Amino acid sequence: MPINIADIFTMIGSFILIILVLFAAWYATRWYARRMGPSIGGRSIRVVDRANLANNAAIVIAEICGRYYLFGVSERQVSLIQELPDFQEEHPPEQNASFQKLFQKLVAGKLAGSPKEKDIENDGEPQ
Repeated sequence: MPINIADIFTMIGSFILIILVLFAAWYATRWYARRMGPSIGGRSIRVVDRANLANNAAIVIAEICGRYYLFGVSERQVSLIQELPDFQEEHPPEQNASFQKLFQKLVAGKLAGSPKEKDIENDGEPQ
């Protein structure tokens, strides 16, 4: 069965088109993330932790101007449950953590020895 040159060009063209679509999706995602990034969180408001109770209900700990509050969040309502005056964050968030830094930490941990299962369950913190 002879190889048809037109089929080869069609295959190469399809491959190039797929690469262009993937590049356009990557670029659009980065553009959207940069554009929407600052508006997602406020300077004075930060969600510290969230636990889902059901498909449409959760409890949320939020820091607002340095004070911590517990909220109940449902599909139709957000309710302040109480202020948490003595709340202490166990692990302060790493500001401006890039994917590269997080990946380097992961690789360094793998090279030093793989963590035990119980360490993984405790967010990588050995006991």
